[in-house]
Amino acid sequence: MITCGACGSENELGRVFCVQCGGKLDLSAMTSEAVAEQVKVSFMRKHWPKFAIGVVVVILGIFGLTFWPTSPFEASEGTSVGGRRVDSQLRAMSRLSKGRTVAYVFKEADINGYFQYGKGKEMGLGEVRVKCMPGYLRVHVTDKMFEKTIFGVVLSPGTSYDMYCVGVGGSLVVRKVKKGHLGMVGPGRTRIVRMFYRKILEKNGFDSFKYATDIKVEEGQVRVTVSNK
Repeated sequence: MITCGACGSENELGRVFCVQCGGKLDLSAMTSEAVAEQVKVSFMRKHWPKFAIGVVVVILGIFGLTFWPTSPFEASEGTSVGGRRVDSQLRAMSRLSKGRTVAYVFKEADINGYFQYGKGKEMGLGEVRVKCMPGYLRVHVTDKMFEKTIFGVVLSPGTSYDMYCVGVGGSLVVRKVKKGHLGMVGPGRTRIVRMFYRKILEKNGFDSFKYATDIKVEEGQVRVTVSNK
């Protein structure tokens, strides 16, 4: 834009006389740099609503992918008996006698039973689903964000977490994390993993894997070798 020195009106680039008073405009300051800057400013003034809408759409898209829960996958159904079996195995692992080496096999159905009926209910993790496949363990957690009643209607939006774990020595390491449909990296990924581990450790009441030397995830089961040497 070019400002008229006589009346102060703004005129579009390319005009010689003021659109308001008809006075001749001063074009002496119209260098190539000034023209480029004016074009940039004019473009932004004209199109900023589109940029603002685009930013809002991107933010809503990320929010939607993050808090849109994924569906639970098919896995072996657990039972209360299987949940108690896992609880008993974990206690035995933590109390391993000196000089002993033992291999424990945790069936997929029993692990799901542990989270559904056993001590896993106390962890505050929501619904947990576990699938054992050759080489890695997939953990699906469905949790509520909050619960609020508005005009008699209970609102309880939820989200989901998917973690893909592999056995490395005596540890189960999380390789990949998704929140909703969005893959997590960096601090976001670390925060989710720490939250999951913290809840497990807080409610277990015993250090089950302190003697673990090898963890292998196989089809339908996890094999844990513990050794107290």
